Amino acid sequence: MNIMHVYVASAVGIALVLSIIICNASILKNEKADYNMLRYMLIIVAIACFFDVVIFVSDGKPGATFRIANLLGNTITFLATISICLLWNSFIIFHLYGETAKTKRKVKLLSIPAIIMSSITLINLFIPLVFTIGDDNIYRRTPLAYVFSFISICYILYSAYIHITFRHKKYVNFFPVGVFLFPVLTGYLAQTLFYGLTTGWVSVAVGLCNTFMSIQKENAYIDRLTGLLNRAYLFSSKLYTSMHGGIMLDINQFKYINDTCGHNAGDHALIEVAAILYESIEDHDYAIRYAGDEFIIFTENKGIECLLQLKEKIITELSKINSLPNRDYNLSLSFGLGEYDPELESFDEFIHKLDTNMYIDKKAYYSTHQELSRRKTRN
Repeated sequence: MNIMHVYVASAVGIALVLSIIICNASILKNEKADYNMLRYMLIIVAIACFFDVVIFVSDGKPGATFRIANLLGNTITFLATISICLLWNSFIIFHLYGETAKTKRKVKLLSIPAIIMSSITLINLFIPLVFTIGDDNIYRRTPLAYVFSFISICYILYSAYIHITFRHKKYVNFFPVGVFLFPVLTGYLAQTLFYGLTTGWVSVAVGLCNTFMSIQKENAYIDRLTGLLNRAYLFSSKLYTSMHGGIMLDINQFKYINDTCGHNAGDHALIEVAAILYESIEDHDYAIRYAGDEFIIFTENKGIECLLQLKEKIITELSKINSLPNRDYNLSLSFGLGEYDPELESFDEFIHKLDTNMYIDKKAYYSTHQELSRRKTRN
């Protein structure tokens, strides 16, 4: 074993962690649960890279000091491995499904194997269950260590399962879970099978670097307020090329909500509409926050009947929201429906058609609610 390889691998791992922290300062300031998981992972990787050096420097050297360093270093890296696996799963769950009571319960359940493994690792300081440090001060794994490796791999693969089974897969197209898993699995399998290689922690650092790049891309394409895809994603992906119809919507009396109930209420109204669209669309549909209080749904379904059915579904969800108690305002939407055939019209012409149809619907709404109209043109 060339100790210089250990120095280089650990130095690269720590350098990657520092680069991530410097280049992603704004992301790391976010107090959301998923970003908290990433912060903890970065700290753990840096610590583990340092103790990787301690382990390989101490291994086989005579003396009580080196023996304590060897025992402590391996204990910390075992605990770090367990923690990384749990934190990564927690990150995926919170990132995709949000910080809800249900996701918190799921994370607690996932913590049980990690807590058991951590407890056994700490007991190993006194009773050699996972690894031994012999009289020659050489580290050796026990069979239980391979069980730990298997459980760790199961943790990692389960995170892939969570990602794959996420209902709205299109919202994670620019966050492929493999950007983290591939380097991590490759590095840890190599280190598990061939003692002396130190590819494990630097591979986690590479995976985290890839993760942060994917988050940057995700942040560029997802509207921060509503969580829907944004206009930049619409034109970057050109998803409309495979669509056959669309609905443009905007909120009636939106300025009234802002002026009367406050801008926080206006933001909440936008979030509510986004939630309605999110619940109404199918897997092959796309909901976009187009501009301000305007939204567009694109669907692969052909025919005006499919669009009308989707509209009714949205209206039903809207009624459920409005029926909730203690509301300061009722939501109302104007709709512009239209079929799309790229061979007969350009995308701009299609958008103009939706906008025109929506304005006709809005005009009809205010003709029956004249007391709400601020002006004779659109809201």
